[in-house]
Amino acid sequence: MSDGIDDLRIADVATFLAAYRAASITIAARQLSVTPSQVSKAIARLEGFLKVRLFARNGRGIAPTDQAKAMRLDMEELVRRAQELPGMRRGASRLALAAPSYLAMGFFGHLAAKLSEVRLQAIEAGPATVRAYAEESVIDMALTLSKDKFPSGWASTRIGDMHTALYGCPALAEQLGAEPSMETVKATPFVIPIYHSGGVFIAGDDNCPIPRSERMHGHDAATIAVAVEIAAACNQLVYGPEVAVRRLVMGGRLVEIKADGFRKRVELYLHVNAEQVLARIQRDTVKILTDVLAEGDSLKQ
Repeated sequence: MSDGIDDLRIADVATFLAAYRAASITIAARQLSVTPSQVSKAIARLEGFLKVRLFARNGRGIAPTDQAKAMRLDMEELVRRAQELPGMRRGASRLALAAPSYLAMGFFGHLAAKLSEVRLQAIEAGPATVRAYAEESVIDMALTLSKDKFPSGWASTRIGDMHTALYGCPALAEQLGAEPSMETVKATPFVIPIYHSGGVFIAGDDNCPIPRSERMHGHDAATIAVAVEIAAACNQLVYGPEVAVRRLVMGGRLVEIKADGFRKRVELYLHVNAEQVLARIQRDTVKILTDVLAEGDSLKQ
């Protein structure tokens, strides 16, 4: 093979870095939306160009050689500089983002609209599954309502404060009256969250101040998006983050039920695989999320 720089493919270097981080040809292929064979061929081409072996197979996948470890930082810098070139910005890169449904419905649309240089892969999943996806390198970013423990190499940023509250349709709010008592709320049916596990549906937790066992059970819903639609159409209560119900509140289909003790402050966190997501994408994502929270604050004024 020629020693000329023309034989070096930036895409092969990026593929090498993906395989290095994932420690797996298969996982790297899934992240890059290519086949494992394509990843193997890209690594082989780069090994031929560099005249070194980059990976050795082990029982769990692949392990970088000493030569690969020594070259990694230079390779990352090469890809970073290449990505900054105007001609490299034409194609949208993939960004896998996961969040529970109550955050997905409030933020994913804004991110998809404003992160113009990425192709968003939006994944709805519960907090435990989100963390598992991060451990398996299935996702690049995550949104949660707590500073959960994420793998080494991930960075967590506190975006700001949100509120969870109790909501119902206007007719139900009028029926309950101003500042209904805890006993009145307990006597009103709730849309209860559920999730599917092992072939059966199990009641979930929406962090409502009233335990599920003490509430009147109404309809079930597997996502907050469905739950709020049901609550808007029926005389049933729903509890959740205000960002998830903002559209229905603005449209007059839901109102906050201002019962004492139900409005709670929660913190929104963005978790990012800092070794895999460009710094400017991280900055843009933080700004978009911050702006969405600020928009909600302005609507309450």
